[in-house]
Amino acid sequence: MNSIQLPDNWEKLLISQVTIRTRQRDPRKAPSTPFRYVDVSSVSNTSFSITGATELLGSDAPSRARKEIQTDDILFATVRPTLKRIANAVDQIDYGISAPIPKTPPENGIKTISTADIKKDGRLLYDQIRRITVPEKTIKRLTLQTGDVLFNWRNSAELIGKSAIFQSQDEPHVFASFILRIKCGEKTSHNYFLMHLMNYYLEIGVFLKLSRRAVNQANYNRNEISVLKIPLPGYKEQREIADIIEVVDEKLEFHRRKHAALSDLFRTLLHELMTAQIRIHNISFDGYLKHVER
Repeated sequence: MNSIQLPDNWEKLLISQVTIRTRQRDPRKAPSTPFRYVDVSSVSNTSFSITGATELLGSDAPSRARKEIQTDDILFATVRPTLKRIANAVDQIDYGISAPIPKTPPENGIKTISTADIKKDGRLLYDQIRRITVPEKTIKRLTLQTGDVLFNWRNSAELIGKSAIFQSQDEPHVFASFILRIKCGEKTSHNYFLMHLMNYYLEIGVFLKLSRRAVNQANYNRNEISVLKIPLPGYKEQREIADIIEVVDEKLEFHRRKHAALSDLFRTLLHELMTAQIRIHNISFDGYLKHVER
């Protein structure tokens, strides 16, 4: 501003000198009263207008929903300048197979990932995946590839959005109908960055707010996630962010395995001591602990 020459009859003022404070209101104080919530993703960065607002009850209001908007107010975004719709950042979004998973697995069935196989922390439980019979044509179309992002679009409301990355297994896998497969764009969106972002949105309640409710279920389908606007830094930075999170995930996984081994050790010792299979003076803790460390 100091380098701009102004006419003599113009003044230089601070923004705070020509504006008034926004009126504050906490919607949570009226939990059953609906209101319309405008966030950054509701404002078009091409038409510079509000193109969508979410209707919420006061009880569902995010903590940042506090400022009232009046006619002719100017909205200025201070965060997330690189929002991009998911559909413009990925190559493909597919629905899974709409078929029940039987309790008794068929002999020649294909392993089919269901919502129960995806954990909220992004882990995929390969050891409990069940089988169904699927037409060969469908298998060819929906066989998962290493790096595919799996997004849970229908579930109880608090679980909408849990996501995982598929890693190649010894046999083909497909995915069930309540899961979307997202194939990330080459050098546009990094799969691990997107997966961690979806799980972050799950954690902070974004999908809880955006999903549509039904009896005991909530939905956030392909059309809806396709227009979801997300922060999208450059591909290199996405990869660096994902790498940092993966290092922490590896540490967590190590401690999960160690916790499981110690729990098994506790149960074994408890049984053997209480049934007199071993005596206290015969216990070698060094041997047990070395086994746990391995």
